[in-house]
Amino acid sequence: MAHVTVTKTYSQNTGTANTFSYSGSFDVFLATEVFVSLDDVALTYTAGTINESASPREYSVDVVAKTVHIGGANLSSGNLILRPITNVDSAKATYSAGSSISSGDLNNNQTQVLRKLKELRDNTIDASGGTMTGDLTMGEDQTIIFEGATDDAYETTLTVTDPTADRTITLPNVSGTVVTTGDTSTVTATMIEDAQLKDLAGNLTSTATELNQLDGKTISSGSLSNSATTIPTSSAVNSWVINLLTALGGFLAISNEVSFPNANPDPEDDAGTVVSIGDCGGVVVNGSGVSTTGRTVGGSTVTITGFPSSFQSTTLPDGMGLLVQTTSTLNTYTYHKGILKDADIVGISDSVNSFNQRYRFGSTDPSSDNDQGDLFFNTSTNLFKVYDDGGWIKTVPSDADLSNIAIVAGDLGWSDDLGSITESLTTADGGDINTVADNIAAVKRYADEYTIASSAPGSPSEGDLWYDSTNNVLKYYNGSAFVETFSSTSILDEDNMASNSATQVPSQQSVKAYVDSLAWLNQSSKADDSVIYWDNSASTFKADATTTSTIVDGGSYT
Repeated sequence: MAHVTVTKTYSQNTGTANTFSYSGSFDVFLATEVFVSLDDVALTYTAGTINESASPREYSVDVVAKTVHIGGANLSSGNLILRPITNVDSAKATYSAGSSISSGDLNNNQTQVLRKLKELRDNTIDASGGTMTGDLTMGEDQTIIFEGATDDAYETTLTVTDPTADRTITLPNVSGTVVTTGDTSTVTATMIEDAQLKDLAGNLTSTATELNQLDGKTISSGSLSNSATTIPTSSAVNSWVINLLTALGGFLAISNEVSFPNANPDPEDDAGTVVSIGDCGGVVVNGSGVSTTGRTVGGSTVTITGFPSSFQSTTLPDGMGLLVQTTSTLNTYTYHKGILKDADIVGISDSVNSFNQRYRFGSTDPSSDNDQGDLFFNTSTNLFKVYDDGGWIKTVPSDADLSNIAIVAGDLGWSDDLGSITESLTTADGGDINTVADNIAAVKRYADEYTIASSAPGSPSEGDLWYDSTNNVLKYYNGSAFVETFSSTSILDEDNMASNSATQVPSQQSVKAYVDSLAWLNQSSKADDSVIYWDNSASTFKADATTTSTIVDGGSYT
């Protein structure tokens, strides 16, 4: 049974613009079961007159000709997808108690189920593997877990940090091993691109002590020089650093923004000395990152440049500190760093301490010092829990819980009548077509145990059903042979009961006709108080009021 999706270009029409055929690819019961998309945009089906200016475009379906016509201007580009989506909201045929079973109805019901199963199979990946033709998007907080070569309690989980923008990670066009930040032994010489590093990784013979000495270099304890072959001792480095710090000028602390010194605090009257302002509340920063509200102790204007954008067009709050650096220009400084208010530092510290008290982790749930709302991560079960009403409650499903959750979408219903005509109809509706994770075994069992064919299936099991399409008879396998179940062909329509069959059931019409033909009672003269009696000369019973009868105790009728 061909039942596959059709892909066509805009020019692969039937010879009529915007009309495309799906003949030979799939069949449908209803026009609404044909889905059409143009360049991955779903079009709108209409059973009436197409709106030629609709967006997205509208389309109609001719189920007899097996064609689709798309409205709007003639297509000059694009790719189309014509796909069957079988409606299984209800069975194609239903039965009532006492009704007959037709092969057409059974075939339609079976075809309906087979089409939907094939659509599901074509749009799902089997547990044993498969190929996707579209993108795979993982839902929120979902991971990919690899069991590895051994089925044990340890797995490798592939996950991502919550992205703040679209990210793309591209795997290179080479085979190899992925290296992580926690890896200490995977990188080899062949994985290093730089020629010198590759040579070092592949040919290095020096020990750690030799590397620390850097063979071939000269160690100097004198003043530092711009030499590529001399290594200074620690004392030489220390002397150089002390001399540099002295040249930089050091550090100066002032109480507020109007307490700058009148002279440049840098020893060299240059840039580099750091001035710490204890409280810069009231400093106004313009939109260009410049402030001129500072003053020297003598009242001269102090200019501070280079404020970052977060401080521009603002007035700094009371209690905030500020670090600035001197420049070669008197009373002009550059911004270096902002310092939090003491209360903010304490608040942050308190928040951190509060979090440390509220959140704990360990291999067993805490049994003491528990308050409502406390958080705990159990490292034994890998579960995140919250303390509520005297107990620890997990906040996310466990792996065992997740394995029992089915993803559902769409409805599936069916009806069947596989018993005697006089038995009640069994109907099942509702359910979930995508709960295949729970019911695929039952669906496969139905497909294995019920067959519609012109000849008996091979290797049957006891209880298997076979609809013999040649003789239009439903049969079951009794362990040694297929035996007919009750069907309309088992009913005997014979008015005179001449066959005198011991296995076939007469129809209601035959029973009535046979009884009527017996003419066992002549009631042509019946009237009130008539008596039914046997007329031996006529060989029949009669009912009339002209004959009297007397019952004599111990005697007979007269």
